[in-house]
Amino acid sequence: MRKVLFRAGRPAEVVEASVPVPGPGQLLVCTEAVGVGVGLVRMLEPGGAVRPGAEMVGTVVAAGPDSAGFEAGDRVGGVVFEDANAELVLADPRLVSHVPAKVDAAAALALVRGGLIALSALRAGRVAPGESVLVTAAASGTGHLAVQLAKALGAARVVAAAGSADKADFARQCGADEVVTYSQPSWGDPVDLVLDGVGGELSSAALTLWPRSAGWSPSAPAAAPSAPEACSPPAG
Repeated sequence: MRKVLFRAGRPAEVVEASVPVPGPGQLLVCTEAVGVGVGLVRMLEPGGAVRPGAEMVGTVVAAGPDSAGFEAGDRVGGVVFEDANAELVLADPRLVSHVPAKVDAAAALALVRGGLIALSALRAGRVAPGESVLVTAAASGTGHLAVQLAKALGAARVVAAAGSADKADFARQCGADEVVTYSQPSWGDPVDLVLDGVGGELSSAALTLWPRSAGWSPSAPAAAPSAPEACSPPAG
């Protein structure tokens, strides 16, 4: 099989490698798509040797013992923590889900990590039907899904905050009821829940719309139903 090798002090290269063998509680997955994000870029910046993980979508080709619920031929999506940039990867069944055949690989890949983060944040915030939600970094991989999932969970008003007019327009395409840019002096009326994907000084601006934040002071950057419909990201 082929994999991408990241050696210290050298450009990434595609090499031939041995096919991994799934052990107990492991799946061997033939990848269709593997995610590349800012996390990988930051890992490569120091120039050391790395074996990065990532989100992936693919088909199970073999299952080790104690891998109940999956068998060869199953289409899955999930997260692997090492050697993800390869034609065949080892995955933990607890970290993958079945992916319907009709779902595009790129769309499924977006939901594997960003969708789970967005949905988990909304559930942790206990958003209820009829409530209002502010999403910062609303054009990001997680943010644009949070906008759609908030609507799917019944939010009556979703406010999307982004860094530019183009990104704000993209968030509106994704279903935001109101859009604002960070430079605007006012972001509108108060909301019931704030999902802050930016942190720092913008957290203070976002939390001015959350009445329950009185007396809160940011000390560190914040961590970042039906399937959401696809929306086209802004060019560039």
